[in-house]
Amino acid sequence: MVVSLLLVLNFSIGVSASSGYDRQESDACITISERLSVKGGRKTVSVDYNGTSSSVYRGGNDFTVKSNEVKINKSTGNVKTTHGVSINVDPNNVSKFGGAYKIESIPEGLKIVQRGAKLEHFEIVPEYEMSLEEFQNLLNQIEISGPH
Repeated sequence: MVVSLLLVLNFSIGVSASSGYDRQESDACITISERLSVKGGRKTVSVDYNGTSSSVYRGGNDFTVKSNEVKINKSTGNVKTTHGVSINVDPNNVSKFGGAYKIESIPEGLKIVQRGAKLEHFEIVPEYEMSLEEFQNLLNQIEISGPH
């Protein structure tokens, strides 16, 4: 799959994919934007969901990586940038996992991507391949509020 990115002055990133892939992959390609306000290496975040700037929530306040949440590059041993910990734009969808905690900011080195057929589902992933230890250390720096 070929993915093209368009950077706009307000730091919105439009993601679109070229033809030649199945419908499920097509449905997973939506416009995502991170509203960036960088202070001390931190990014406050919101995502563009259905044309609206939306907050994102984690089920519970624990960001410990589970082995089924990440993909490891077998040649380097590093965490790939394709998968990470789940978050959602709807706090009701995650509250059953220990309360809905709003993601207030993430450190440099992490980013938010839409993942899967459910357009309200997102993941926090590494911006670049990194060790599992580095990824976990960055996840531990995420600022949250809640439960909501």
